[in-house]
Amino acid sequence: MENFKHLPEPFRIRVIEPVKRTTRAYREEAIIKSGMNPFLLDSEDVFIDLLTDSGTGAVTQSMQAAMMRGDEAYSGSRSYYALAESVKNIFGYQYTIPTHQGRGAEQIYIPVLIKKREQEKGLDRSKMVAFSNYFFDTTQGHSQINGCTVRNVYIKEAFDTGVRYDFKGNFD
Repeated sequence: MENFKHLPEPFRIRVIEPVKRTTRAYREEAIIKSGMNPFLLDSEDVFIDLLTDSGTGAVTQSMQAAMMRGDEAYSGSRSYYALAESVKNIFGYQYTIPTHQGRGAEQIYIPVLIKKREQEKGLDRSKMVAFSNYFFDTTQGHSQINGCTVRNVYIKEAFDTGVRYDFKGNFD
């Protein structure tokens, strides 16, 4: 170590956030208080978030390093050009519109898809119906806001947790 001009810090950096441990009784009281609506729970009362993929996972050291190196300028950033080049190399797409997550992307592409069907097929959006084995809430909302009717066409076994079934995502 004596050959170093400056000694390195004697630790590794990680990004963590402590979470509050709760009892089953506490969690039951919280969900009842929320009217059985997980969207009305306080995030501090959620130990393991099974509702969303928004920010619940750990950040790896590689991800943290990339965030520190990233150029997040409003326009013309190196980060954007690197992403656009990767998308072009992998998928062959000439244009890339990055979004912060799925619901942001849905707000862009769902109106475009509906309008495309109107123009190409001469369809009236108020008569369009989209089917799914079970829409995610934002996908359903963005479709409905844009005038499309949505139908969840799941099989009865989908909600029976006591029944083993090869694929509960079938349409009925």
